[in-house]
Amino acid sequence: MTKRNSEGIVNHQKQRSYDTYNRVYKALYSMILHDEKINFYTVAKQAEVSRAYLYNHDAFAMMIETFSNLQKENESEDSLYEKFQQAEKRYVELQQEYEKVKNKYDAWCKGVDES
Repeated sequence: MTKRNSEGIVNHQKQRSYDTYNRVYKALYSMILHDEKINFYTVAKQAEVSRAYLYNHDAFAMMIETFSNLQKENESEDSLYEKFQQAEKRYVELQQEYEKVKNKYDAWCKGVDES
């Protein structure tokens, strides 16, 4: 009986694993240097891996969560104020729309009650 030589296959798989790990690391490093938005989706897209791969590797998951949280904390006051103004504007628009609908409903109820 002959003994199979699977060493080449094992070495090839190890090299592929190393290449994938290295590709994710380089993508993450590049995104940090260029101050790009970091989350699981963007890193997976840039590194051309699945999000499951990132979640399954604790080191990457921890790094992505850390940098994502840091980016959220470091938002400038201007951008936060702009978001607040947009939210306030949307709130006023919704209040006006609510009043219109409420007035139509009240008018409709009066019409039904008079019948």
